Amino acid sequence: MKKKAFLPLLEQIIMIGFFAAVATICLQGIALANRISNEQAITDRAVLAAQNIAETLKSTQGDTVSAAGVLSGSAENGSLIVFYDVLGNPVSNEDLGGFKGIAEITEGSNPLLGSASVQIIYKDEVIYSLTVGWQKDLYNENH
Repeated sequence: MKKKAFLPLLEQIIMIGFFAAVATICLQGIALANRISNEQAITDRAVLAAQNIAETLKSTQGDTVSAAGVLSGSAENGSLIVFYDVLGNPVSNEDLGGFKGIAEITEGSNPLLGSASVQIIYKDEVIYSLTVGWQKDLYNENH
């Protein structure tokens, strides 16, 4: 009689072990998916920040001082620096975490076109970059 009672108990122990192993694998999958989702959200916000910087430079025709005023950033020597928090909102300084947008005005071969290189840096790594161009308004520059 005692031998028959042992088999159902062993069967339940094996089932509990199997479900524990499956649950562990599922939890690891959920944790990985969550990490990937968070990384993608940061990348999406970085892309939006780069686009905002690019569009602002286009609207100011490369005037980094004006663009810095619009984006709450700073301009130095033809460069524009804007700090963002992890939610993609502009912030006043780098201490609040998040990422940094840097735009540098570049000189092209065509005097009628202006251009800039925009990079978004997160944890000392460039996670997104783009090049933006605009047509210069030579009439207003000459008058």
